[in-house]
Amino acid sequence: MNSCSNAIQETILRGSPDCPFEFYHIDKNHPKFAMTFHYHLDFEIIRVLQGTFSLYINERHYDLKPGQYIFIEGGKVHGGKPENDDCIYECVVFDLNLLFDDRTPGHGFLKKLSEHSVVLNEIYSEQTDEEITRAFDNVFEFTNPKQNNATIAYGSLLLAFGKIYNKGLYTSYISQITGNYTKQFGRLPILFRYLYDNFQRDISLDEMANTLDLSPKYFCRFFKQITGLRPIEYLNNFRLECASMRLATENESINEIAYSCGFKDPCYFAKIFKNFKKMSPSEYRRLNFNQNKLAN
Repeated sequence: MNSCSNAIQETILRGSPDCPFEFYHIDKNHPKFAMTFHYHLDFEIIRVLQGTFSLYINERHYDLKPGQYIFIEGGKVHGGKPENDDCIYECVVFDLNLLFDDRTPGHGFLKKLSEHSVVLNEIYSEQTDEEITRAFDNVFEFTNPKQNNATIAYGSLLLAFGKIYNKGLYTSYISQITGNYTKQFGRLPILFRYLYDNFQRDISLDEMANTLDLSPKYFCRFFKQITGLRPIEYLNNFRLECASMRLATENESINEIAYSCGFKDPCYFAKIFKNFKKMSPSEYRRLNFNQNKLAN
């Protein structure tokens, strides 16, 4: 499977009843050293132990280094690749609704988080968020099969959420989105998954708007309010990021990559790629090509 073909939905049962977390330690010997674009309804935390990991989450790109942590909410499409062979990173994946219920302290905040009306900041650093990243470290340590202490992992995750809440490191979209937009906000993951499942073909504005039951006019306003981009601009940016990853990891010709990422005209692709990356596709490949293929 190519790196940026349709985003894969994962439906894996995470962990076990005694420890409902899934822990991954990934280095160059791991079969999924590079992360294909995928999505799942579970939440995920990623930390880099060594090297640099280039990660994409929806429309955003991060170059993660040691001491940085990413929190990915359920439903967001994400994928990436190590920038060098010595990169080592870890992931913890969990079902938020399985861990917390209406008897949990702070349930209201957690419920809003699970419903996507509250969205946590994605990136945290040891330098600026020491208490939060220390709690995340405990989650990693005690979901690791070598330790496997779900009670400490659970408590550490709750502590991290509490610190994030106290520091206001989140966005409450319900307070920002008004009118007809409010009820549609929770359906955004459906829209993003639709885009990532279909980006290789022509997608009309009407199709995008229909996923949220909005008129094209209102959909454009809503989408730009959320992402800062027009829908087609967002879609093309994602296509270009997919093409960038393919250029860096695949041997296919530039034209083949352009077609497979949804561009019907290779000349147009080359033009907007240069505007986007400040270099031509061939220059980008020459500077970034890595023999480590993305995992199937």
